[in-house]
Amino acid sequence: MADIVKDSSIWESGFDFEAVRKKDMSVRVGIIREAKIDVVNDDINYIVEVFNSGNQMPVFCKRLERFGGAYNYEEFTHRGYTHSKATASEDKYSVRAGDIVIVAFIRGDSREGVILGSIKHPSRKRKTDKPTDVLYLSEFNGIETSINTSGELKVTFKGIPTNITELIKPPTGNDISAPTYDTAVGSSYYQLDKTGSWLVNDNAQSNPQSIKIDKPGGTLTITSGQAYIKIDKNAQLITIINKDTVLNSANSIKETTKDYSIDATATYKLRSPKIAIGMGGTELLDQITKLIDAVGMLTAISPLGPCAPLTAAPQWSGVTKVKSAISGIKGSL
Repeated sequence: MADIVKDSSIWESGFDFEAVRKKDMSVRVGIIREAKIDVVNDDINYIVEVFNSGNQMPVFCKRLERFGGAYNYEEFTHRGYTHSKATASEDKYSVRAGDIVIVAFIRGDSREGVILGSIKHPSRKRKTDKPTDVLYLSEFNGIETSINTSGELKVTFKGIPTNITELIKPPTGNDISAPTYDTAVGSSYYQLDKTGSWLVNDNAQSNPQSIKIDKPGGTLTITSGQAYIKIDKNAQLITIINKDTVLNSANSIKETTKDYSIDATATYKLRSPKIAIGMGGTELLDQITKLIDAVGMLTAISPLGPCAPLTAAPQWSGVTKVKSAISGIKGSL
C-alpha cells in the first residue's frame, strides 16, 4: 500500500502543536539584563533572564506598577547588568549587578512577561540580625529610608556610591562589593521621632547645621556651627547666640517693646542724618538747642550791676556752631 500523506487539518499531532498551544503558568525567578524604551507605548520594558529546564531564557517583560491610573502613578527603574559571554561563572546571581525579580507570564505566554516584584540580591548583606530590629528599610540611588520598631522615620542622603562603576562592569566571578559612600558629601538626614519631634541635620564633619522642632518641649532650634537660635513657644522667648549680626532692611525697621536694654562692652555707634530721642512733644536734641538759647540770654550780676548777655561774649560763636550742628541732625517724633 502506498504511503498516505496525512492532512494536518484532520490528522493533528499534539506534539507538533505543543509549542503553539502550550501555556506556561509558572512563576519564575530571574535577573534583569537590560532595560528598553518602548517608544510606541511610552513605557520601559525589560529583558529578564530566567531559568527554564536548566537553561537561561531571555523574556521580554513589563514592570508591575503600584498605581495604574492617569494621575496616580509611581515611576522607578530596575537595574540591569553588563553581559559577558566570556565569564564562566555568570550563572551565579551574586556576581551580577542586575535586580533579582519574580516573573509571571500573561495568559501563560512566555513572550509576554510581567515583573511581579523583587527578592533579595544574594550579594547584599542584611542590615539587621533580628526581624524585629527594623520594620522598614530601603535604599534607592543613595537615598536610604528607614522606619524602626518605635515608628520613627529617618531619611538619609548618602549620595551615589563611590564604587558605582562596579555595577556597570561585566561579572568577574566575584560577588558584588558592598556600596561605599563619601560621608563628607553624604550622611545628611531628616527624621521624625517617637515624640512627634522633627529634625533635619546636614551631619557635617565639623560645625554641623540643624533645625529641630521639639514637640513636647515646645521649642524650635536652629543651629549653624556655633551660631544658635532658639524659640520657646511656652515662654515666648527667642534666644540668639552668634559672633556677628548684620541686618539690612531697605525701607524701615520698627521695634515695639516695654523695656529695652543694650549693653555694649566696647563701643556703641548710632549714625543717621536725622535723630529724634524723646517722648510725645519732648525731643532731646530740640531741648538741648533751646537750652543753649536760654543760657545765651543769661546776664551775670556784677558789683557794678547787670552784665551783657552771654551771647555778647566773643567766644559765643563757638557755641553757635555747636548748636547749628545739633540742629542739623535733629529729627522729629
